Amino acid sequence: MSECILRFSLVSTIHAVVKAPKRHKFPLTKNQIWSKDIAMIKKLTLSLSLAMISAVNVWAIPWGTPDQNNERDNVVTFLFAQPVPDEPGIGYFSCTGTLISPRVVLTAGHCTGFLDENDQLQPNLGTWLFTGQSVYESFDSSGFDKFAQWIFTTWEHVTAVPHPEYKEYAEFPRTYDVGVLLLDVDAPYPTSSGYGILPEKGKFDSLDKRKGKQNRSFTVVGYGAQELVPVPFVSDDWARYIAEVTVTNTKSSITGDYNFQLTNNPGRGNGVGGTCFGDSGGPSFWVDPETRIEYISGITSFGITQFCTGVGYNLRTDIDDVLDFVLPYLP
Repeated sequence: MSECILRFSLVSTIHAVVKAPKRHKFPLTKNQIWSKDIAMIKKLTLSLSLAMISAVNVWAIPWGTPDQNNERDNVVTFLFAQPVPDEPGIGYFSCTGTLISPRVVLTAGHCTGFLDENDQLQPNLGTWLFTGQSVYESFDSSGFDKFAQWIFTTWEHVTAVPHPEYKEYAEFPRTYDVGVLLLDVDAPYPTSSGYGILPEKGKFDSLDKRKGKQNRSFTVVGYGAQELVPVPFVSDDWARYIAEVTVTNTKSSITGDYNFQLTNNPGRGNGVGGTCFGDSGGPSFWVDPETRIEYISGITSFGITQFCTGVGYNLRTDIDDVLDFVLPYLP
């Protein structure tokens, strides 16, 4: 089963709300990894330039709508460096996360750490946070000096902390796929949405019951790829998108007691959609019909198709694996 799982971070020069991080690949070896950010910047300039060239005819969060009014300003994106599985060198990837306090971002475990050659958990080799709505719109590719200024002034170097039990899905469906980013300074306050709110334990257990009488609608947000079909077309503008999905299963061999299965359908820009590569770590939101309080219901974690279609899976936030790990980081 584990070999069928696609983590939603962005691979190559694509992003998306799906089960894997987006990858920005550079020809670095572990011995060459930057001792200073400047080395990474030179490599990253080329990657971003190539990514911008391919960002044509785009939607985002597979087939959602762009957050043009900055309504979901508590959702952020970030770059990180990890070894590339089964290949030499270091890969650069991007994921999504949610501000849950001035200095804490909630995201996925696979966006914050990796297993080394001895199967020991290691944090990212480097992580940089972006809090704006669109990465490309803020990017000046006219020269290295301007790019260096942009990366140092627009992106914040942060510390990535994966869940200590994260083992790259080795205990599937109990994945421990949760992590946090720790900031040294306060992030800009998300004036439109406020900080994301975590639920109490078991908050979403009722979604298992009385099917049809529960609010089973989630809102997903992310900076991932918009679509991967027709092959090999990739649509990705690395901007924050919003889509509406529905919980379709909470009790199966894939969800266990730890994950939500969500719809992942194309809607061609009308709000309906799902998640894809680069959306990893991003939130799904659920509104309590009685209190009208909006909670972070899940963390975009994995999928089982390579084209971001069918169904997607979120790690539930109302379970001990998440709450016991995350809450101690909150003020």
